[in-house]
Amino acid sequence: MQKYYHESGSSDFFKPEILLAEIFALWTISTSTIDDGVVYFYYQPHAAQVITIFLTLSFEEDEDPRDLTSKMAQVGTGEGKSVVLAGLSSYLALCGFEVNCVCYSEYLSSRDR
Repeated sequence: MQKYYHESGSSDFFKPEILLAEIFALWTISTSTIDDGVVYFYYQPHAAQVITIFLTLSFEEDEDPRDLTSKMAQVGTGEGKSVVLAGLSSYLALCGFEVNCVCYSEYLSSRDR
């Protein structure tokens, strides 16, 4: 991720929160059901999912966003672990990291492909 930042911490290409917003905007557009201009089903990330990603990526005020230390987040059943994983994976891949996702559940792996 350092290749995208100057020493001052500013970005050449994007701000991390803007890139994440664009990732979720694309996800919302591509997964929503729209017919004849009417939105029938609309997906968007929940606040808890976005906050989990921000905290995992050190988007807190006093932390350097270039410091990707190991983090662990607890996301409860039905709270959207797949969305958090997809958002984090997309963000890190776009920042130049090699990303591999592994899941214990064959059902979830095929559902979220």
